[in-house]
Amino acid sequence: MQQDQRLPKHLNCFVCDGDTAYGMGIDWYGAADKRGVYGTISLTERYEGPPGHVHGGASAALIDDAMGSAAWYAGHQVMTAKMSVNYRRPIPLNMPITVQAKVSKVQGRKVFVYCKICAADGTLLVDGEGLFLQIPADFTYAFAEKFKEIREFSLSRQAQLDRQGESAS
Repeated sequence: MQQDQRLPKHLNCFVCDGDTAYGMGIDWYGAADKRGVYGTISLTERYEGPPGHVHGGASAALIDDAMGSAAWYAGHQVMTAKMSVNYRRPIPLNMPITVQAKVSKVQGRKVFVYCKICAADGTLLVDGEGLFLQIPADFTYAFAEKFKEIREFSLSRQAQLDRQGESAS
């Protein structure tokens, strides 16, 4: 029996990279069937919209990242073309929520994905659908090269900040 797999973080990603000042830090896990991903998180006051509740943009970002991750995990190198979000109930701050996304259909370059955010008791809070387009291989290569540049810059910048901190001590 295959186990679910923890997916690597995207460097400087607003949703999955918790090592940045603004990142949510959700851990995505790929389902054994290779068609979907899921993760659990509690969002803090940093992501507050209406008093005591998560900002709609934060939940939309979770949905977009989950759907894109599900498509990539299923083997489709894609970018978001269109997505819709249905806000069914407000998400309270500091409450564990589960985000699940799954590829529902593939038609040529088009990859359709569904996502939902639920409370621990299974109550549907937010859901959405997305149309993702598979990107050409040369763009994928450029994308990988750009991530390499960003990673190298980030490591260089962190080393510089570390040296500054050591000399200030």
